[in-house]
Amino acid sequence: MLDDGKKGRLALATVAWSVALAITSIASAQVEGEGGQPSEPPGVVMETPPPPGSYPTAITPRELMGADAPPRDFVRPRAGFSLLGGYTVSEPEGWMMGASARLGVQIGDWFSVYYQPTALYASLQTARDRQDGAFTFWSSFLVEATLADWVSVGVGPSVDIWTGCDEGVLADTQIDAPVGCTADEPFFGLHGRVALNIPTYASGDRNAIQVSFEVHPTWFGDGFETVAFLGGLGFDTM
Repeated sequence: MLDDGKKGRLALATVAWSVALAITSIASAQVEGEGGQPSEPPGVVMETPPPPGSYPTAITPRELMGADAPPRDFVRPRAGFSLLGGYTVSEPEGWMMGASARLGVQIGDWFSVYYQPTALYASLQTARDRQDGAFTFWSSFLVEATLADWVSVGVGPSVDIWTGCDEGVLADTQIDAPVGCTADEPFFGLHGRVALNIPTYASGDRNAIQVSFEVHPTWFGDGFETVAFLGGLGFDTM
């Protein structure tokens, strides 16, 4: 038989044990989630590393146009235009400014064939130290090679027409017949063109802003010729 003191201590121990079990059960319920699985600490996101070979690579220019961009046709239209300005030397001589266009076909990424009409106004020096305004129109047919998408080099023949060139010949000549650019007839010329292509992929395919340097000699016959040196700024789709 237990006396009253032992019974009191046993009852107190039993109460303490029950309280400890209750606290332990509450803590366990907070740690365990539904189904008895431990829950992740709040605010922690568990991520697994990507498998080898799945890391992102550099985006190519064509991917900027969309993952489903169709491949370029081997033969496709070629078009462009430029604003031009420069100087022509010899007979006649003077400042020139105007514009040109390009229309033809692109063959693959390296070659193209196109027609380039060029219209220019020329402020020419005359034999009497005056200014003579004239217009010239070049019909050039160029074959062009584009290297690494950045540099284009083209060359080809041209048929040139000059109008309004009444006093544009600097030579002091006593010939009564029209000479040099004063003759009202087509002349033979050549056109050479080197362009730096600055790609832009905002729209279309293989478009570029072009900064060009162009050389154009024209032969008038009877020893008269002129050579134009022009700089250009334009836009081409290739």
